[in-house]
Amino acid sequence: MPDTQKIPLDALADDVLALLTGPHNTPGAAGTAFVSDGTDPGWQALSQTIAASLGTTENDYAIAGVSIFASVRTILAVTPTTSFKLTGIATTNWQAGKELVIQNVSDPLAAGARMILIERVSASSAAANRFSHAPFGMPLILMPGDEARFRFDGTNLVLTGGTRPASLLAWFDLVNDTNVNASGQGGGTGASIGELEATTDQAGNPVPVASIAAGTTTTGFACFGTHPASHRAGNGALLSLCRVKVNQLSTAAQEFRLLAGFHDLGAGTLVDMIGWKYDRLASTAWRTCCIANSVETVNTVTGLTAAAADFIYLGSFVNGDGSRAEFFYSVDGLTWTFFATAITTNIPATSARAFGHGVAIQKSAGTTSVVAYVNFIGARLQQLRGT
Repeated sequence: MPDTQKIPLDALADDVLALLTGPHNTPGAAGTAFVSDGTDPGWQALSQTIAASLGTTENDYAIAGVSIFASVRTILAVTPTTSFKLTGIATTNWQAGKELVIQNVSDPLAAGARMILIERVSASSAAANRFSHAPFGMPLILMPGDEARFRFDGTNLVLTGGTRPASLLAWFDLVNDTNVNASGQGGGTGASIGELEATTDQAGNPVPVASIAAGTTTTGFACFGTHPASHRAGNGALLSLCRVKVNQLSTAAQEFRLLAGFHDLGAGTLVDMIGWKYDRLASTAWRTCCIANSVETVNTVTGLTAAAADFIYLGSFVNGDGSRAEFFYSVDGLTWTFFATAITTNIPATSARAFGHGVAIQKSAGTTSVVAYVNFIGARLQQLRGT
């Protein structure tokens, strides 16, 4: 009987593992390597990583060198040159079941930190192959170090997971019975943070809100948000997002300003800020603003006029070292716009320039209380990947 060579089981296992997880000679675009990611030894066995530097709105973005096959997971590693929005991916001939991972690989602690906003089935995408994710009209925001995973269903890219919750509502405070009075400051007679109320947006949809009333004192104010010294810039990437409603417009007889974002008005005087403000004395339009130790840089968003009884989403993003602030907004929560002008001066980024976060209203004339509504507020600090 001929001798039979015996192969140790552990060596055989190593050989099988090498076949499953080692490099594969799969044809691809020049400079693109197809390797197993080791997370799914079955159907989704191969992955490719494609790097891109993007800095403008990408509508129906065509990924150069992407594999169309369901058996290959494509990882799009994006280094944003400015914060931008992504509305769709060109998926011509893609197989249903194909997975796409989008990564924001900018450094959360550096000047180059930027955010990526992914719209939800937005009408601003000219193509049918849109992203499908979180309900309630919320965007998907990838901070530096974040990633989002999608599966192509034949038409849309459907969110399946990521390093952050699928919906901003998972980490932003939607007004409800338990948190409406969790944090608030006011000054002057009758200034108040209201109980849960119901109102409607411009489309007639019901919206739960907290009311903030400035009271009857000429300089009265009210703030719904965090402690006025709970944040600072220059310590990692910062994100703010609020949804607010100007219940009535400011007038000469009843003058007021409305702030949304990072600010310290809760301490009684506005000294530091990064965010948005409506101040009729300066403009009837919303303006972006940075104030450091009472020195201000402000820009008017032409055409974005404050409208009585209309909700608006207002967002701010600050890079890792606090040297650049970018601003974005939406009226309907579906189509989003980045304001073209970033602010690079008077950003409160030193350890001495702390501020809070939220929505505030402050009077400067008149003795009739003025009111604004807050649907949600939220802020996030990103210092390390996945934090």
